[in-house]
Amino acid sequence: MGREIWKGIVFFLAAIWLAGCTNAQENNHRKNSGFPPDIPQGFVVINDTKHNMEAGHFRWEIKKGFDTEIVQTDAASPGQIAERFDEIVVPPETEMGVDIEGEPQWTVYLWSENGREKQIPIHHDVLTAPSQAGHYIYEVFATWPDGEVSYTFVLKVD
Repeated sequence: MGREIWKGIVFFLAAIWLAGCTNAQENNHRKNSGFPPDIPQGFVVINDTKHNMEAGHFRWEIKKGFDTEIVQTDAASPGQIAERFDEIVVPPETEMGVDIEGEPQWTVYLWSENGREKQIPIHHDVLTAPSQAGHYIYEVFATWPDGEVSYTFVLKVD
């Protein structure tokens, strides 16, 4: 009977050791697999000059067989990001483009102190600054097949 107990203990310890090795290998695989990916850089392009947009919320997912791994942030809103973002000064009705690594689909929203206000029309990948002077907060919401990122930039129309 004493031998059976020792066999059980050895089996139990071996199972724990193998589980620990499996988790370490999985963590190393994550580091080497590029998941989650680095957040792609985003720019608003005005008169051939690229201006950085600041990334906020992001979400990435990867499917592994029957499992899905998801990484997501609970980041500051575009309104909160705008408080610390250097505004880009432009004349009224300036045309702007968006350049984001990986060429995602993107949508642009205007924000106010009350949150997301409205979607901005895009024509041939170009958006136009407002005709009235003021301070404007924009969110560029980019989507790829496996993820999404919210970018913010701030315009001062002068």
